Amino acid sequence: MFYDSADLDATTTIVWSDVNTEGDAGKLHPYEEYTYRELMYPLLLESSNDAAAVLLRVSPDLLTRMGAYTQSLGLLVTTFNDTSGLSDKNVSTATELSILFRELYKNSPHIFDITRLKQFVGTHTGWLNNNPLIAQEGYRGGKHGFTNEANRTVVAFFDETIATGQVRTIGYVLLQSDDLKADIALLREVVHKNVSLK
Repeated sequence: MFYDSADLDATTTIVWSDVNTEGDAGKLHPYEEYTYRELMYPLLLESSNDAAAVLLRVSPDLLTRMGAYTQSLGLLVTTFNDTSGLSDKNVSTATELSILFRELYKNSPHIFDITRLKQFVGTHTGWLNNNPLIAQEGYRGGKHGFTNEANRTVVAFFDETIATGQVRTIGYVLLQSDDLKADIALLREVVHKNVSLK
């Protein structure tokens, strides 16, 4: 929602309140200046809570627009309480996440292009992709996360060769996982052996 309406070449200066979030992923520091485009990289590659805080600071109606977008997709459970995803009041279901991410994958492919990068070097620092699935064959992008309430979570797309030999892009949603790599591997094996087109 932010990047659909913002001037990506506009800049903002990091302030102390931006970096007063949980963790230091993204390595942002007060008084550094970033374009909005550049902030996509710490946000998507390292899950920077600081970058998420910046977006909300410069766009105070962002949560409202996020909620309006999910409602326009008919998602009745999905709600947002913050932009970082840390709050236990951020709620969704596997079904609704699959609908949301299918729309994003179709209409905002540049987001998923970024999530496939191994790293990106910016003006002040560089960021490494910390997604545990990035090196797997067929990976087409996605986002993972962790909170105590949701445990390990991921939405990811893979090009899969299904049982009838065709290659299709398949989306996976995992919530409450103890081991994302093992669970994704199990689901992918099921798809390879059992999914076919009639």
